[in-house]
Amino acid sequence: MLTIIELNPGVSQTQAADALGIKKTNFVAMIDALEARGLARRTSSENDRRFHALYLTDKGKALMSKLHKIAAAHEDSITERLGAAERRQLCEALRAIAELSAE
Repeated sequence: MLTIIELNPGVSQTQAADALGIKKTNFVAMIDALEARGLARRTSSENDRRFHALYLTDKGKALMSKLHKIAAAHEDSITERLGAAERRQLCEALRAIAELSAE
């Protein structure tokens, strides 16, 4: 959820829920939890008060930066262990599996 908000600042709750395949009622509770932790915030649209735009807070941005570093280190360790060619093969196989589940 944080990644969706990070990559799409101002995304609506409905758009984010749809992107993640989460029912809107469940999504609202998740956003409530992120707001309570100070990681995300909702703002009402100036044009349509029913529309809530989602943004990361500074704390949310800092957490995402930390998570990106952890992910990069993890990717590096996989590449180091498998080698670049085998890692590419693994990624291709995982993409193929992901495409199957998207169908």
